[in-house]
Amino acid sequence: MQPGADTQKQEGQDKAGRPTLPAEWALGVGYTDGRRYTVGLDLRYEDWSAFRYFAQVASYGGRLRANLGVEWVPAYNGKSWFQRLSYRGGVRYEQGQLRVRGRSIDGFSGTLGMGIPINRNLSFINLAMTYGRRGTLDEGLLREHYYQFVIGLNFNELWFVKRRYD
Repeated sequence: MQPGADTQKQEGQDKAGRPTLPAEWALGVGYTDGRRYTVGLDLRYEDWSAFRYFAQVASYGGRLRANLGVEWVPAYNGKSWFQRLSYRGGVRYEQGQLRVRGRSIDGFSGTLGMGIPINRNLSFINLAMTYGRRGTLDEGLLREHYYQFVIGLNFNELWFVKRRYD
């Protein structure tokens, strides 16, 4: 900001036109049974009703997202490559913050994936596929269906640990 600029708030923003961003609350819970089963739940809420940009008031509401995921590894320290594969699945629900004709744009998706071990350490090639649906056909609106394919690398090596020999 320039010296002497007025920084008083007006209608949810300062005179420089900076937006008022929404507050966000989140809660995550996870449970693991040794190294075989893992279940996780993530809930998030964003209050977009107070969002302002250049004194414009948009018709936004609250945004709610809920994610639930599970992972299963047959034998974490198994000798066989197949025993160390990890299988994953998850679902996601999202109530969007944008309101069109009085309706929120909601979405739902499901994901299936697996982690393929690269070596005896904890490095994996991760593969996943997601199918999702967003929107509605009510009130003349649109609904979209989408697919997402993901390939990821996870390197969990001990690269920066100084080796000690007795």
